[in-house]
Amino acid sequence: MVERQTFLLSPRQGTEIEVAFDRGEIRAPDGTTEPIREIELELKRGETVVVWDVALRLLEVAPVRIETRSKGERGYCLVRGARPPVAHAHRLDLGRKMTLDAALQATGRRLMAMLLRNEAGALDYMPEGVHQMRIAVRRLRAVLAAVRRMLPGEHYRWAKDELKWLGSGLGAARNWDVFALSLVDPVGGTVADPHEMARLSDAAEDRRRAAHGQARETILSQRYTATIMRLARWFEVRGWRDQPVNEESARLMAPLGEVAPAILRRLHKKAMKRSRHFAALNPVQRHRLRIALKKLRYATEFLGGLYGRRALARYGRRLRPLQDDLGHANDVRAAQGLVAEFGGAATERAGGIVVGWHGREVADAEARTRRHVRRFRRAKPFW
Repeated sequence: MVERQTFLLSPRQGTEIEVAFDRGEIRAPDGTTEPIREIELELKRGETVVVWDVALRLLEVAPVRIETRSKGERGYCLVRGARPPVAHAHRLDLGRKMTLDAALQATGRRLMAMLLRNEAGALDYMPEGVHQMRIAVRRLRAVLAAVRRMLPGEHYRWAKDELKWLGSGLGAARNWDVFALSLVDPVGGTVADPHEMARLSDAAEDRRRAAHGQARETILSQRYTATIMRLARWFEVRGWRDQPVNEESARLMAPLGEVAPAILRRLHKKAMKRSRHFAALNPVQRHRLRIALKKLRYATEFLGGLYGRRALARYGRRLRPLQDDLGHANDVRAAQGLVAEFGGAATERAGGIVVGWHGREVADAEARTRRHVRRFRRAKPFW
């Protein structure tokens, strides 16, 4: 049962917003309930940006949060006892005549929606919910980095810093998910004392739950909500337009078909540079290569719809295996730091065995990784 009170708000001349206060609960047949305490803002007349301005004013006086799920969705999950659905990234089809300005807004909106749709799963301690939130954050950072020269410097630095803060808040949960579920489980009791491995699994699970608790604190914080609202508002009003017109900023108004090749060429060139003399690269240098490849991959997914699907898929088959190899090697290196956090000698010993087991696997795959480097360096750019 829900009680609703409504009134009209005119925060600006020519703008009218219907404000609805909903109060009640969702009740399942078994008696399980979920409270409803919502404020809905519906634009009746005027510019959409005003809705975000009102929401930000509300945040100044109350700890509000954004809820993307309808009451029906929440009720369905409650009745079925289902966990929240996970939202994955989908390619946005962009036209060659669309301006970069419009494409940036459309992509930002899509990724912000993906970020918000995975909140419920992350708050429910779902590893995939946290993972998909981090993917949305990384994609946003990669897209903004790809066009950073065209953005106002202070805008880019603000967005980058806020997204970096958010990614860090979710990072520990993702690292412990990978360690507990992808590194410890495959080893099991095959190469170590079963009792020590059981203690390691329990200790890793405790750390994993604690890290998810920290991720929840990040998502439930007022800074998080403010960041989401301000980013959404920035994309809505295309806030990057607030800058002097110069040669770089003017490119935002150019058709995608004209500016996409230069963006992709620059990122490809950087990845090629970082992959030179791969066999001699140390772990830090390989990590930089991994980051360069990730930025390149996200940019190709951002702009790849302008080109033939077959050529894009062929390029992706050269890029993804190398990125996956370097990603797994990075997970193993990160696991070394996680193992060092354990206190007991037996747990640290079992953790060392897990890291060593996967480290040997990475070493055995070195020849394959070098082959993937060669294949990537021979890949024909599709742009």
